[in-house]
Amino acid sequence: MIRIDGNALRAAGDLAVELIVSRTLEGRDRFGRPFAPYSTRPYALPAGALWAQGSRTAARRLKQQGQIGYFRRQGKLWAIVKGGYRAYKEARLGQGDQVNLTLTGSMLRSLRVLRVDEREGSVTIGFGRTDAAEKAYYHVVSGAGPSRTIRDFLGLTDEELDRVAEVIARGIRFEL
Repeated sequence: MIRIDGNALRAAGDLAVELIVSRTLEGRDRFGRPFAPYSTRPYALPAGALWAQGSRTAARRLKQQGQIGYFRRQGKLWAIVKGGYRAYKEARLGQGDQVNLTLTGSMLRSLRVLRVDEREGSVTIGFGRTDAAEKAYYHVVSGAGPSRTIRDFLGLTDEELDRVAEVIARGIRFEL
């Protein structure tokens, strides 16, 4: 009988998560290709969200640059970032041209090993938080933003699969 040690499966899952996160932070998808750039089309959001904690510095920078306009929709105040999401991310993090699916980092931090099944010889990775899984769904399946841009970061390149397979191979045990 051939068995795969549960520790090897866990280590393979942890490595897969690490590889996905590292590659995503470098701005590459599951095929190793660069992500589509962030939009430069005007970006609307509730004004309160723009001035909320975490975005205030970006809001001030955008205001100084003349990048913010305001309008009312159904009695609520909205802000429009004239340079699009790219300008917003540049003002917030200084990385508007770096597409790495990270504004707060919570989605990628939530990616983890969810289950190891020694009997099946399987590892399930996914998101520990529902909101992170929803963000990933938008990026990978339905598309993010008004243009519905797909940035498929979940999965492994052939080279990454080889590295994960090496970890699993070290955990194979033959039992009589």
